[in-house]
Amino acid sequence: MPLNLAKKYGGWKNRQLIDFYQRFAEVILKRYSNRVHYWMTFNEINSAFHFPVMSQGLVPKTGSQDFTNIFQAWHNQFVASALAVKF
Repeated sequence: MPLNLAKKYGGWKNRQLIDFYQRFAEVILKRYSNRVHYWMTFNEINSAFHFPVMSQGLVPKTGSQDFTNIFQAWHNQFVASALAVKF
């Protein structure tokens, strides 16, 4: 997760990241489609429970873990992944 997206938008809990990811995926897929034949949209998406900052850009309050934000971030990642696959 780029630090700017985590700071400015709150990471994957923000639905705007779906649009950002879709544009990113389109650029990458168009550019490398003739060289790469197999793609993974996200690697180790389940790491959100152990590394919410790194995997989803979620900065939890000290000593707490907000599962609502983790599940919202997962949902947004799943939607972004589906749109990338659809492309």
